[in-house]
Amino acid sequence: MKKITILVALIISGSLTLSANNIAKEIKTEVVNVEAISIKVNVTQNGQGFVGATVTVTSQGKTLGTGVSDMKGNANIKIADYKSEVVDITTTMKDMQTVTLSGAVLKNNSSYEVKLQKFVEGMDAVSIIKLDNNIGKIIDKSETKVENLNAKTEDATKKAEDLKKEKEESIKNKEASEQAQKDAAAKKDEAQKKADENKKSAEELKSEANKKAEEAKANAEKTSQESAENKDAQAQKLKDYEAQMAKDKAAQEAEEMKKKAEKEASKAEKDAKSTAKDNEKEAKEQADKAKAEASKAKDEAKDAAKSEKEAAEKAKEEEKAAKEAEKAAKEVLSRKRKSCFRKVQQING
Repeated sequence: MKKITILVALIISGSLTLSANNIAKEIKTEVVNVEAISIKVNVTQNGQGFVGATVTVTSQGKTLGTGVSDMKGNANIKIADYKSEVVDITTTMKDMQTVTLSGAVLKNNSSYEVKLQKFVEGMDAVSIIKLDNNIGKIIDKSETKVENLNAKTEDATKKAEDLKKEKEESIKNKEASEQAQKDAAAKKDEAQKKADENKKSAEELKSEANKKAEEAKANAEKTSQESAENKDAQAQKLKDYEAQMAKDKAAQEAEEMKKKAEKEASKAEKDAKSTAKDNEKEAKEQADKAKAEASKAKDEAKDAAKSEKEAAEKAKEEEKAAKEAEKAAKEVLSRKRKSCFRKVQQING
């Protein structure tokens, strides 16, 4: 697997004088996930490996990878550039019903099962099995969280005095995120409950269909014995019965394939959650680092301003002392002159 992650380019430029402090900062965060993965699709018919089936992985009409099943029914498919998008896995073979697993989310070395049915008139040409997953929501939620953290980081670097306010906002967002996760879990439980109810209803319908099919078969055989004139009608009824049985078997195996594929999607969903959590953690660490650097720069500016003020006050004190010393010297000189003048007068007198 190849994963490329580009995170946090931080540029800090600052100019500091004894009387002012100017800090300019720019923070940008971008996350890009690219994977080279391999998956395996096991193709079977009536429990046996099926050789020669073509398996194609597509996303929005674009083919990401393809493979052909071997003697054991295994088709190994390599995808060089997988970006966690939702894909369709389509298996085709002449004279067989085409099977498409729609809405799959891939994971490296994951495996899927496809059970082919011989195409019988009256069946759908393509059996589409839609899979449920939450990968899109997880990615969107993760990107939103990272963008919110980036916005808070940029604001913190420009306004160091708003750090307390940003911390409170971060706590609020965390609580909202936790509430959103609780809501998502509740919705998931409700969806599972509904799926279980639908499964039960499907099994009841299937049982009823089997019962009717058996009755139709018995009636067809009875009619065949009673009258040779109704041979064509009996053949049609038998054909309808076989078609119905094929449909029922295809539906059962489609359900089994769906469960297997959704299990793989669940694994991919867990990986996506883990990746999203790591991205959020690293973005938050960069935000905290930027805040700490902004606070440190502010403290250094304050210390410099304080030193400037103390130096100015000391200079004033020294200047004052010099003036007082000069004044005292003048007074001493004046007294000496006066004393000398009086002595001269005494001598002359």
